[in-house]
Amino acid sequence: MPYKYQDRWHQRMRAYEKRQRSHHNSEQTIAMRSRVLKSIWITLGKPENPLDVPLKNYQALDALLEQKGLKPNTIANYTLILQLFLKFCKYQDVEEIITRYISEPKEDRVFLEEEQIEEARQIAHGIGTRCELFFSLAVDNSLRRGDIINITLPQAKELVKSGRTRIVQKGRRKRLLVLHKKTTPLLIDYLKQREEALTKNGLVGEPYLFINFHTGKHLGVQVVYNSITKISKMQSMYYRPHDLRATYVRRQARAGTPQHVVMMNTGHTSWGTTFSYYYGNDEREMRDVQDRI
Repeated sequence: MPYKYQDRWHQRMRAYEKRQRSHHNSEQTIAMRSRVLKSIWITLGKPENPLDVPLKNYQALDALLEQKGLKPNTIANYTLILQLFLKFCKYQDVEEIITRYISEPKEDRVFLEEEQIEEARQIAHGIGTRCELFFSLAVDNSLRRGDIINITLPQAKELVKSGRTRIVQKGRRKRLLVLHKKTTPLLIDYLKQREEALTKNGLVGEPYLFINFHTGKHLGVQVVYNSITKISKMQSMYYRPHDLRATYVRRQARAGTPQHVVMMNTGHTSWGTTFSYYYGNDEREMRDVQDRI
C-alpha cells in the first residue's frame, strides 16, 4: 500500500523514523516526534523538501507557533525536534535555527511534600506490592515510567544482591542505578510473588521484572501511569509518574545533595536540564532563606 505523502519531507521523515528504531528509541517517542514534524510541516506551508526551506522561514517558526497558541515549553520542544530532524537531513544552517524560548518547569508540575509522600506510601501499600514498588522506584530512585517497566529480571536480581545495577534509560543512555533502602524490601517481596505466581500458573514469563502474572507477558508503561494516578486520586490530588521524578530532584536539593550527585542519580548529563525541568521554583526554600537574614 503506497504512502499517503510521497514528497521529500515525508520520505525523509520515514527514513528518520527508521534511523530512530535502529537506535532503539521507543515507539512512543518516535510517534511523538513524527506528530511534531507533521505539525511543523503544515505550519511552514507544506514544503516539498526540508532542505529547500529558507533559513529565515525556519527562524520564523517561533512566531508562527506562538500565533497558534502554543506555550513556550512546547515551542522550545518543537524547535529541538526540528533541529534533530534537520541534522539528520544534513541541513547546512541547522545551528542557526534557535528559539528565543527557554524551557521551564511545566506549569502543572506537582511536587509532593514529605507528609504527602508518606501518605501516598500508605495508600500504595494498601493497593498492593507492585503499586508500592512503582511508587518507590519513581519517588525514591527518580525512574521514569519507561525506565521502571523495562527493568529486566537479571537487573532486579542484581539490585537485590548488591543494591546496584546498570540500566538503559531514555535515549538508550546507560545509567548506574543505586537502589534506595526503602525500595529493597518491596523488590524482594515482589520477586517472591512473581515466582510463586509463575509456578502456580505453569509459566516461564518474559525476562522482565514486571509481567502479567496470568500470562507471563511484559507489562506496558500505561500500567505504571495508571497505578501512580490511582494513588494520587485517592489523595484527592492529581500527579503523574514524572512528577515523582521531579519530586525526587527537589527532595535531594533540599537535603543538600551536591549537584553532580543529583545528576548521576537522575541520569542527566547537564545540571541545566535537571534544574530547569525538574527543580522549579521552590517557594518554601526561597522563603526560608529570606528568613535567615
